Amino acid sequence: MVGRAGDILDVVIDGEVRLVTVVSPGTSKLQAVDQHGRRHAVSPRHILIQHREQVEAHQAPSALGAFVARVEKVSAEIDTVLLWESVVESEREWTAEELAELYFGERDCCRASAVLRAVGADRLRFRTRGGLIQPRERVQVEAQLLAEQRRREKEKRRLQIRDWLAAVLAGGAGDAPKPPEAEPQVLRRLEDFLLQRQPDPEVESWLDSLDPDLTPRLAAYEVLAALGRLPAEADPLLLAAGIDPRFSPAAVQRAEALAVFSGSPEREDFSSWITWSIDDEETVEIDDAFSFTFRGDDVVLLIHVADLTPFVEPGDPLDTEGRSRISSVYLPQTTVRMLPERLSCNLGSLQEDELRPVLSLEVVLDSERELKEWRFVRAQTKVHRRWSYDEVDQLLESAESDQKESEDFRRLLAVADRLASRRLERGGLRIRRPELKILVRGESIEVKVLDPNSPARRLVSEWMILTNHLAAAYARASGLPLIFRSQPAPGEPIQVPESYDPVRLQGVFNVLERSRLGLSAESHWGLGLDAYTQITSPLRRYCDMVVQRQIVAHLGGGRSVYTPEELAEVIGLIQAVEGDLRAAERKATRYYLLKYLAQLPSDQVFRGVVIRDLQNGQLVETKDLFVRGLLLREGDPLALGTELDLRVQRLDPERNILVFRAVSEP
Repeated sequence: MVGRAGDILDVVIDGEVRLVTVVSPGTSKLQAVDQHGRRHAVSPRHILIQHREQVEAHQAPSALGAFVARVEKVSAEIDTVLLWESVVESEREWTAEELAELYFGERDCCRASAVLRAVGADRLRFRTRGGLIQPRERVQVEAQLLAEQRRREKEKRRLQIRDWLAAVLAGGAGDAPKPPEAEPQVLRRLEDFLLQRQPDPEVESWLDSLDPDLTPRLAAYEVLAALGRLPAEADPLLLAAGIDPRFSPAAVQRAEALAVFSGSPEREDFSSWITWSIDDEETVEIDDAFSFTFRGDDVVLLIHVADLTPFVEPGDPLDTEGRSRISSVYLPQTTVRMLPERLSCNLGSLQEDELRPVLSLEVVLDSERELKEWRFVRAQTKVHRRWSYDEVDQLLESAESDQKESEDFRRLLAVADRLASRRLERGGLRIRRPELKILVRGESIEVKVLDPNSPARRLVSEWMILTNHLAAAYARASGLPLIFRSQPAPGEPIQVPESYDPVRLQGVFNVLERSRLGLSAESHWGLGLDAYTQITSPLRRYCDMVVQRQIVAHLGGGRSVYTPEELAEVIGLIQAVEGDLRAAERKATRYYLLKYLAQLPSDQVFRGVVIRDLQNGQLVETKDLFVRGLLLREGDPLALGTELDLRVQRLDPERNILVFRAVSEP
């Protein structure tokens, strides 16, 4: 039998010393309650002290509470530093009763209980184990005290620096106390963090709490700008995203040393074929072009992709540059290319009337537009005419159908639409969502709405999808390690609206999973394909350059440039950077779109639609520029899909704030 009913015990419960009263003795475990009335099953080995005092069962919680208060009062009076100094040289373990006798001059259960609590709270100088107390060694305690002192000094310095930086942002740097003897080092680290893109967790800790609307990088930009320590051409959006528009000297030197491609007997020559490219008017990184002919009911199609393998080798300065950047970044105010312009916009770009190395896909489609045969080939070709999307759309819409080019494009579009319909029959989706293209030239902001489903864009898109799909099929059939892109099927049926409907599309996006990169040729549900990769933009995306390099090498002799482990490393690099780059593009587009709105008359009325409920209002989207903002309302929320007239109530591009008010109730 352990303990008696009414006994007061010090016991260990969940690693903590507690006072309890026994309510039901037992041989293996006893039942006890604490001062809060909570019951505990206590093992005998967890009993540390058995007090002489007892309490009646019906008075247990209140009486025990008074006892606990008495013990805690004594515990608060114990100087654990003095106690530790008294025993630190003993090199032995002590019981609580022994330490109580040493400190108070007499053994007493209440004082022993107080000692248990005092030394338990001072983990710097004591450790407890099974009711025994061990003083920690002097050298260990002194090291911990020194570390704690340094931590406090570091925190004090961090707060001084933060307060100074906050004063700089508030415009009062001249009167603010500067970090003692640290200002030059602080500024240099800010510059390295922002301009040299050097990771620095301590710098981030200075900046993180300055302003909830500023990221650490943007806060660093604001501070350095306020102090006049930024280059004149510095772009806040680029710096805040960690994007450096400057190429390394080694990459620039390598690009300048490249020779113009003059042809190769090892490449199949398609330069006699009539070859066209279709792109935006301002595009200079031209990755793709196509040639075609009709043989009876068959269509022979050549899709050419700029081949960078003659210019960039694995591990050379250009490859290293592409690997560090992962992708070109397209911002309204500038384009930051993945590779130097001499290569991406000149030697490697499929410019008009220039012989260029290409990776070509030759496809033969029968009268039902089924694939009869296809092959990839290392080739060379010339673009005979460059078309813009707008030019092709106008040609396709023209009534002058007797023009040969017009008729050719109509036939090619019919082929592309047939291929697309087959994909859609297999479960693929066609998302009809308009896109905005914003160009900033000085103070001028131009906003253009693009229809991704225009005839010309459908035509090019389908050729690219076909090329990427067959590149994946080639790798799978050859057992060639490759980076594939897949998308799992959603867990519930999806119905995509025929026309653009932001409310219904939001529901689609909520169900769809993101596409993902991997080393297995799995299906891409959204495209309706059993395998997919990306190879058609090697001038702009490092992943495409790697995939192209792997396939071109295999075509040239059946070898692989990359092992699966090396490809997995590339996937990791892409996943670490790609999201930030796309976020930078979205942020810059949003910023300049809001700047554009700020230039419009303040009383301009926008037609909008309610697309989502928010905690502080509703999200609306304008029907002309597809810009989203907050609609504040005092009454009941409007039904999703409700259309109404809007005016801008508050607009702050710097802080990404757009608030609308309803002109009139719908």
